[in-house]
Amino acid sequence: MRIAITGSKGQLGSALQRVLVADELLLLDLPEHDLTDLAATLGAIAAFQPEVIIHTAALTDVDGCERNPELAYRVNVLGTRNVAVAAQQCGASLVYISTDYVFDGTKGAPYWEYDDPHPLSVYGRTKWLGEQVTRDLAQRFNAAYGPTFVVPQAAIPRPGRGARIMNLADPTRKMSKTTDLPAGVVGLFDDPAEIERKIKRAVTDTDSGPGSVRYDRDTKPGVSNLLELLATLRGDDPDRVADGYSRYGDLKADVARAVLDAIEPIQLRFRELSARRDYVSDVLATGARRANEVASATLARSYSAIGL
Repeated sequence: MRIAITGSKGQLGSALQRVLVADELLLLDLPEHDLTDLAATLGAIAAFQPEVIIHTAALTDVDGCERNPELAYRVNVLGTRNVAVAAQQCGASLVYISTDYVFDGTKGAPYWEYDDPHPLSVYGRTKWLGEQVTRDLAQRFNAAYGPTFVVPQAAIPRPGRGARIMNLADPTRKMSKTTDLPAGVVGLFDDPAEIERKIKRAVTDTDSGPGSVRYDRDTKPGVSNLLELLATLRGDDPDRVADGYSRYGDLKADVARAVLDAIEPIQLRFRELSARRDYVSDVLATGARRANEVASATLARSYSAIGL
């Protein structure tokens, strides 16, 4: 697949490159590529004709944004708009990476993607505006020229069903590949023994006795994280899962087993496919052709809608 990554020199952009080694990548970052330059951005992306654009580029220095709000607006809002326009013109899917700074932090519990935003900083406000311009472009085009672009809608499990799995070593932070707490992150291709060790060392609390194992994100984030993970894998409710435990050790053991039961078939299939490189290449090529057909049809509709 042809994928463009903006902010390719950043932490997330670098991590994506390590994952997408089998894909053809266009890497966009300063000083070679300035996303605030509309013409240059359109030219670079049009020349590559990506099927997907992953937009990680942003001015993320929170204090720097406060000192220079104009630059923050240019990079985080106008730069995002330019990338969105480029995606429209070449028919590429756009993945926009936002931030938890769009929330004000007063909830007292982890935020969900569908919580109302209330940014307090220049950084948070400009990232939230970046979210809006990517959606507004598609909505405005559809309103002016008829249904052409798909406007994405959130499909997020309700709270307690795995929408947000937290770091095992710090359950107040989400589990992320770019974290500085790798001991709390479970990778799909981690050694099974390492996965079990991480889960059994997961942070809980010092509570004990009857009722100590309960689902309460506010006062027991570590235990709740394990309960939610197990409930998600079982297709159950975390409160009901909690009723079956009185000790943290038993809960951790069952979480480890459930996670391994889910991951080991994936690892087995990965090893099988790794030994069939020609087959994988054929599947990727077929997928690329299909994606190009869909993108070309969307691009043709957009050109026809505006009379080109």
